[in-house]
Amino acid sequence: MKRKEILPIVLLASYFQRSPLVFVTQPNIKTPADLRGKVIMGTSDELKYSSLALLLSHYNISPQNTSITAEKFSIDDFIDGKVDAMSAFLSNQIYELNQRKVAYNIINPADYGFIMSAAQSVLQPGRGAQTIPDAPRRFLQATNKGWHYAFDHPEETIQIIHNKYAPPKAFGRLAL
Repeated sequence: MKRKEILPIVLLASYFQRSPLVFVTQPNIKTPADLRGKVIMGTSDELKYSSLALLLSHYNISPQNTSITAEKFSIDDFIDGKVDAMSAFLSNQIYELNQRKVAYNIINPADYGFIMSAAQSVLQPGRGAQTIPDAPRRFLQATNKGWHYAFDHPEETIQIIHNKYAPPKAFGRLAL
């Protein structure tokens, strides 16, 4: 068996973002403690390894005292009252609930001190950085220019993302 060589990599940049993951709850559920004994829908990873999991743990909410149901990637069970709370992204399900004029409350782990960040890293093979010394700097400049353009032209950016990556998703402005 031939051993594979581990090639070096160079970290060009690391962009940090705050997790958009929240609990969307029925209007009568206002605090994390109110989740105890309720039906919560979410993915197993979200409920084990995210800021949502930290929030639940802090408030001693577990499968022993709460009903946990698997995420169905649809807000219909929430709308129909089959679940009391569901994990959601601030940028996605909230928009859909607003469009359908559904009443809800948001419990954001960050509001309770449970802040998780995710890093988006830009990497380059180490040998590439040695072969063309100016390439990493130029690539990083181009990447940053793209980010600035996207933030300066949100409507165009949203349209591109929608058309290319998420055509079945609802489209429009987020209204919180």
